[in-house]
Amino acid sequence: MNRRGVSFLELLIVMIIIGLLAQIALPRYHEMKLQAIAAKVSGDFNAIKLAAYAFHTENQQWPAESGPGVVPPELVPDLPEGFSFNRDEYSMDFENWQLPSGLPSNPGSRMLIALTITTTDSLLANIILLKLGHSTLHFTVGNTSTFALVEL
Repeated sequence: MNRRGVSFLELLIVMIIIGLLAQIALPRYHEMKLQAIAAKVSGDFNAIKLAAYAFHTENQQWPAESGPGVVPPELVPDLPEGFSFNRDEYSMDFENWQLPSGLPSNPGSRMLIALTITTTDSLLANIILLKLGHSTLHFTVGNTSTFALVEL
């Protein structure tokens, strides 16, 4: 028997196998994508921290607080060109808080320079918290986390 082409059953089996492989791969792809975004957040955090320290070294004061999504003008010279506090997956807010009563963990502190990171993706928020939370003082409410840059 001289046969050409594939039968419907063979085609169906191949499509089922491809579908199963896709079901295995897609969740892993999504998690890897979120890990990459969290790494970007970590890089942004470090760039902002270095820029804030550079400004403090040159001016003996810390940059003023800015609104959500707004890069403090004092940091612009020390950040990469076109640096934005608004990203597709998250936004940032530079904080400069005076603390008359200190912090619960350190009543002697009088100032907190921090970066607030907000995202709409709760899984991304958890990954960011795992990536940055172990190394710095932080506060979290929902999908918003504030990470200390400097505690004085």
